[in-house]
Amino acid sequence: MYAFTERTVAPSYTDKNWIKTTFGGYNHCILINKNNGSVLPNCVAYAHGRWLELLTGAVGLEKAKEYESRMCLYNAEQYYGFTQDGFERGQEPRLGAIICWRKGSLASGDGAGHVAVVEKINSDGSIVCSASNYGGTRWYRSTYYKSRNYYIGSAYTFQGFIYPPVQFSEFAADAVERNSNVDQISVNLDILNVRSGAGTNYARLGYAQRGFHNVLRIQEGGEYKWYEIEKNKWIAGVQGTEYLPKEKGATWSVLFPEVSNGDRVMLERIAEEYSLKVKVSKN
Repeated sequence: MYAFTERTVAPSYTDKNWIKTTFGGYNHCILINKNNGSVLPNCVAYAHGRWLELLTGAVGLEKAKEYESRMCLYNAEQYYGFTQDGFERGQEPRLGAIICWRKGSLASGDGAGHVAVVEKINSDGSIVCSASNYGGTRWYRSTYYKSRNYYIGSAYTFQGFIYPPVQFSEFAADAVERNSNVDQISVNLDILNVRSGAGTNYARLGYAQRGFHNVLRIQEGGEYKWYEIEKNKWIAGVQGTEYLPKEKGATWSVLFPEVSNGDRVMLERIAEEYSLKVKVSKN
């Protein structure tokens, strides 16, 4: 699972994800602006660029460009039926998914339809999407409601979602169940950066989910003590976090076909040294 960064502002005019390939960019959609190579405003070109942006962060630029080359280049209403791209489809939203609408009758080709990209999924089932309109607004965000079948106008019909080839989460590190037998840290913040190393100079990977996280290593770094909660994923021990070392007295159950008196004494000594309760059983 990869961390998802919500887009809340319009892309810059020089961002190569929304520049035509023939102008040095990465986007294969039709050229809109012959002066700067921009493929915006155009809803399908925006979806191409947003996937390029998201997937580059997840799997690297070259793989992202490969995925973008498989995407539909026709009208928006033809996107959902373009299954030769190999991407999964469904009726439930996911972060980064492309939502598709047709306009009028698909068979007659009487409308261009519309696509947008899911940026946020709300608890009430509504979704916040980013998009662009061909011949209109370069970039905008809108909220659509599941209870209204993602209605955007009487001429449009919701078709479904095209899912990105990797799964995104709004968190770079998901919380786990409380486990007193391992070292953990409690995160009681909604916004706590996860970084690639033990220091604020390392790359930010996203946020840590509120809750408990297992601690693999602890390291000093600058003004903070840092906790590795997954491989190469570190958080700072700031106010709002609490380190929870494994509880002394946790019980270990040891199963042996036979346990000699000597083995039993050895295990009891280990238990005493580490303040553990060892339950020795015969299989």
